[in-house]
Amino acid sequence: MIPVGTGFKMETHSKSAPNAATTTTNDGEKATAAPVMTPEFRLANHLLLSKESSGYKNVAFSPLCIKLLLGIVAAGSNGPVCDELLSFLRSESINDLNSVATQLLSSVLVDRSSSGGPHLSFANGVWVDKTLTLKPSFSQVLENTYKPTLASLDFTNKGEVAKEINSWAERESKGVVNNIIDPYSIELKDVIMANTLYFKGLWRDSGTFREKHTRDGDFHLLDGGGSVKVPFMDGSHQHYANAHHYQDFKVLSLNYKEASENVPKRMYTMHIFLPDEINGLPALVQKVCTESESLENMLPNGYKRLGVLKIPRFRLSFMVEASPMLKKMGLVLPFMEGALTEMVEERAAYISNIIQKCIIEVNEEGTKAVAAGRLQIPTTAGRGRTRREKPPPPFDFIADHPFLFLIREQFTGTVLFVGQVLNPLYG
Repeated sequence: MIPVGTGFKMETHSKSAPNAATTTTNDGEKATAAPVMTPEFRLANHLLLSKESSGYKNVAFSPLCIKLLLGIVAAGSNGPVCDELLSFLRSESINDLNSVATQLLSSVLVDRSSSGGPHLSFANGVWVDKTLTLKPSFSQVLENTYKPTLASLDFTNKGEVAKEINSWAERESKGVVNNIIDPYSIELKDVIMANTLYFKGLWRDSGTFREKHTRDGDFHLLDGGGSVKVPFMDGSHQHYANAHHYQDFKVLSLNYKEASENVPKRMYTMHIFLPDEINGLPALVQKVCTESESLENMLPNGYKRLGVLKIPRFRLSFMVEASPMLKKMGLVLPFMEGALTEMVEERAAYISNIIQKCIIEVNEEGTKAVAAGRLQIPTTAGRGRTRREKPPPPFDFIADHPFLFLIREQFTGTVLFVGQVLNPLYG
């Protein structure tokens, strides 16, 4: 169960946006990494490895939600501000951004629970002070592409505005995410944007983890922090697992149950990246993020004969104010007064801050609903081996120290969630 809420708070100002030629960013050498890092993994790299934002804590967030909101902001910009947003998002034009958003909302972020697939719900929201009017061009992009809940509110009544937005977030996240905004933060804000993404999937192989097999075990902490007792889900009774051992880390892929409908076919998967060394997570995060364009090459593409499979049961709740991180990554102009000139008629706007709250829970509950499921082994398993060859040793995957995880749609490569577990006991 993975709900997430992301919010923008916008301010308006009468000054015009600064000229990009006179504005310096602190992106510096990091700009050279852009060609090999997708926007989503640039965000992940900064967030997971930054002591300022995460303090090397448990992290769960949706870079996709931030990317989509930045796409809305780009539609309300022009000139150097628009150029910087497009460069950051690695897109050629606003039309390209809108086209990608349309495909995501119509194909990937679609609920499939009615046909047996994951329960998935995505929603955008835009709230405007009642004294302001959205520009027709911006309003058209909202209606045609991002399809948000759109409302005009009296922003002088901060309590009612906060209540309206928090009720929307709670409703869209199925009651899990609430209080993404407080009345005190609404001062001087004229436009507020938010989105929520809710995902709940059953394991495709319903017998992967059985609650009766869950046992407490030692989870080793970073930097000699000792160990803690946590409940480990045990899938060792399975005969095979979709996994691989690379030079200094292992990857396990756990598919969620697919929808019976095949048009368009989608498959959602949790990938768990486990370093060989207890303290190997920071280096592994760096590797996965910086080589994100070749992520497919780091994912397992076949089944291994399974020995021991143990994963901690965990629930994470994480909130981040992403504005400082984005500025350090070189996205500066949209945060400057008067930057967004194509959003409202009366005056220019700018981003004051970006807040995301994400909750993710991984446990055995999903495995209870479909007791008749069983593991399907591809016919290519074992192909090319003669009877005289000795079978490879069983593959063990014991996530008893910090690890990285992704939730990804396989056919499009869309990453919905990224996170790291440093201590499963800390929510």
